[in-house]
Amino acid sequence: IAPDTVMEVEISSDNYYSFYFITTDERKLNTFLEIKDLFESNQDNTGKVFCIIQRGSTLDLASIGLAGIDFNPKNYSKKVISDYKYVIKDLKSENPSGRISIFEGVPGSGKTHLVKSLLNDVKDTTFILVPPELVSSLAGPQFIPLLISYTRDSKGPVILILEDADECLVKRDSSNINSIQALLNLSDGIVGSMLDLRIVATTNATKIDFEPAILRNGRLSKRVEVNLLSAKEANALLFDLFSKKFNFKSIKQYEQFVKNFSFDKPIVLADVYAKARKLGWTPWII
Repeated sequence: IAPDTVMEVEISSDNYYSFYFITTDERKLNTFLEIKDLFESNQDNTGKVFCIIQRGSTLDLASIGLAGIDFNPKNYSKKVISDYKYVIKDLKSENPSGRISIFEGVPGSGKTHLVKSLLNDVKDTTFILVPPELVSSLAGPQFIPLLISYTRDSKGPVILILEDADECLVKRDSSNINSIQALLNLSDGIVGSMLDLRIVATTNATKIDFEPAILRNGRLSKRVEVNLLSAKEANALLFDLFSKKFNFKSIKQYEQFVKNFSFDKPIVLADVYAKARKLGWTPWII
């Protein structure tokens, strides 16, 4: 590099990079830009998890690393498992039955676990987490160019994850019309189809008056109602967590365990694990 040229390259541990290049030589500048474009074209954006953030008056995407976990079917009823598998299949399909999936249920029922499992079960995908307060920004002029710049090399769909998305799911009025319009345009508008956008939204509301346009056939993939576990399902999960710990030798031992620790009414998933911890269970990964 000649004395009139200054170049610095930084590459972080998560494969993000930054270039600093100063020169008065136009030929060298053009060469540098060609190298930069080649470097960017070889970056693989698939499978990454980003979060949309606001920097002043502009939007940006920040990498949050790996957040996926293995799906545990013992945490759910057969209906939830079946619906979850349907969502996974639809997210992987080039011709989905709809581009919006909704996970609904009371707090502690396991919706976040399902969303984290999606990160593992849908490969070749870019996931973007959208905070509730920024949903309406998805309809603004900044979002689409930002989305294209980060996902142009993606091999699979781009999945927007909207947690606590009540505002853009309920019937539209003057307070949420922008959020709903953004959701509808991104789900099956021209932009949504060309960029292959999919949307996964969660809500804690037990009773919600959904916007009819969201539930329309061809737009909605699946509503997954994550309900309470029945007493039988909760006891089966608790037994599974402790079966190796107690190493039951007989049915009598198991019956004594059930008598002392079993649930007798429907319960949320979080409470099953809370009780397990009190009894001495610890997860493999905390």
